[in-house]
Parts: sequence; structure tokens; C-alpha cells
Amino acid sequence: MQVTHRRSRPIKMTTIASLQRAWVQPLMCMLLLSSSVMVLGCGVPRAVSVTWVANGTRGDGPTSLSAAQVLESMQGLGAFTGAYVSPRTTSFSCVDSRGISPGQVPLLETPGGDMAELQGAIVIYHRMMKTKATAASVDAIFRAFVSSKHVSTTRPFYFHTSDGGLKKAFAKVGTMTGTSAPIVLPTELPANKTLAGIWLEALSYGESQGCGHLKYMINEPLKYGLIGAHEAAVPANLIKSYYSFGWRRTGGKSDARSKLLFPILHGLLEGQATVIIKKAESTQCPGRFPQASPAHGGNQVFIYQADAVADFRRLVLTPFFVSYSKGRINSGKFYEHLSKLQGIQLGATLDLLSPVHHIPLYSVSVSDLVM
Repeated sequence: MQVTHRRSRPIKMTTIASLQRAWVQPLMCMLLLSSSVMVLGCGVPRAVSVTWVANGTRGDGPTSLSAAQVLESMQGLGAFTGAYVSPRTTSFSCVDSRGISPGQVPLLETPGGDMAELQGAIVIYHRMMKTKATAASVDAIFRAFVSSKHVSTTRPFYFHTSDGGLKKAFAKVGTMTGTSAPIVLPTELPANKTLAGIWLEALSYGESQGCGHLKYMINEPLKYGLIGAHEAAVPANLIKSYYSFGWRRTGGKSDARSKLLFPILHGLLEGQATVIIKKAESTQCPGRFPQASPAHGGNQVFIYQADAVADFRRLVLTPFFVSYSKGRINSGKFYEHLSKLQGIQLGATLDLLSPVHHIPLYSVSVSDLVM
């Protein structure tokens, strides 16, 4: 069994830095060239109001932002991009305060991004179909979704990790193979099936996640409303499907990863406030919401686009799963159950994730003016 180390190249590999070029940069270019998906004529997000909702579940920390500081940060020239986008055609990134700026690509935010949203929908689908989720059924749904009209090179499927998460995955690969830990991530699926399985297992391990929402979901499934072993395995199985799809080559001509947005976040998670953006729908273009940057003016905030993601669940995920079930699922019930599960999972992360549980929660509303 071969595991790659420095100066040995039994399978095609790349460094973490060049991984950004291999997986992300070609996609970034396509997204920037397709900026027409942003609607600039809908007005500009200008009037911002901030309302305190609650303290952190474990008490606010010394670096927490006050409502006035949040208002100042959100009103800053870089806090909102000046572009309204539709949840139907925009990727959902994570609320992670280290997140990539929506100025780079069109983005809205929800805990865990597209990955966590699809995870919840898969769980509800199996509940309503009265079937048990398996690795095969999860993979089939993932591939159907990324092959649907809802995912494209201009609306890629988002999942992030971090440099720290990858290092833990590398250490686990070393432990599972009984060799020194590798230092790079494969850019192609290892030909050796045993080695490929080890990589997928290591990358889907809870501690290997760069996303705290998914990490705790894998490690403490009951707190996230995942009942039984089959539901508890859904997040890890979905992550395996993501990596497998990204590694897969289609006929040697097209690269599957062009439909994936895979940022590797760096540095410490130092969010100073959690912001829920509500009442932000454009008055000029209904159904579109303002993008917001998680970092501005030296401050980091966790941003949750509550109304935008509700539209995504209602207008994208619900119709997709109703169709996937061949009409055997009631759309109203599916949306209701999905919203409830995602509410449970949001609450769990607010309580478990540091520093989220030590910072205040604010509600932010935004209004636009005609340009």
C-alpha cells in the first residue's frame, strides 16, 4: 500500500496551497466572468438596523461586538457588496467568519453551506419515504442534485475545510495505514481501492472537518436531531460523496470539480458576533437578497441569511426532493419538517461551537434604495 510523502509521487498529488489552484482557481475565473448573475439594478443595501436578540449561551466573551459596533461594521463600504442575488441561483457558503468574500463569488450564508442544507433534506427525504439512509442512497441523491439544474459552474456546490482540518485528516490516514502521515491531498482518486477508502474515511471523520457545524453534527448527532445510526451517518457519507465526485473524471474531457466550490480556510475562528440577516429582501427585485461579507474593518462576524435560505429550502430543495420521490412526498410537509430539523441543528451549533457560544446574537434588517 502506497501513501505519498514528501519527494515520493506514487499518485498525482498537490500541496495545500496549489490545491486551491487545482480545485478552485479555474472555477473562480468562470464565476467572475459570469458576474451577470448579480442584479445591480435592484437597488443598493444602504439602510441597516441592528437589534440585540440574545447573549451567547455561555456568556459573552471579552472581544464580543456591541450592537453599535455591529451596525458600524455592517454599514461599512465593504460589509455589503451592493449586489442582490437570488437563492435559486446562488451558492450558500458557511456562516464561518473566516469565509471567502462574496465579492469573489456570488454567495449567501447558512451554517455548513450547501453541504449542511442538502444533508438535512436527505434526512427528511428518507424519513418521509420511510426508508433508511445508506451510503449508496446518499451518494445517488448527491450526484442527482449536482447533476440537476440547481448546480452548475456558475452556481457551484459549496463545502469548505480548513488547513487544520486537513492536517488532522492526514494524521488519520497515517494511523490507518501504519505509516507516516501524508502531507498533501490527492487531486485524483487513488487507484488502490483500499487506500481510496482510507482517504474517504479520514476526510469524513468529525475532527477532520474545517466546518464546526458539520464537525459537531458528526460527533454529536443526537443534538442535531439525527436519530439512529443511519441518520447519524448521513453527514459523513455526504462528505465522502463530495470528495469522490470531485476526484472523478468524466470521460477524460470534463472535470467534475468545476461544479464544486471547495475553499480551504486559514487562521483562527475569531467571530465576534453572530448576525442573522432578516427582512432584507429587495423592494425592487422580490426574491433577491443582499450579499454580506463576514469580515470587515478588522471585525469577524458569523452571518446567517435566514430569509434567503428559507427561500432556498422552499424553492429549490423541496421541489427537487418531491420530484426525486416521484411525487410521493408532500411538498408542504417536506418543507415544514426540513425547516424544523434545520432549526434544531442551528440551535445545536449556537450552543456547542466556540466562539459562537461566547458571543452575542443580533438580528440585522436591510433595506435598499433605487439606484
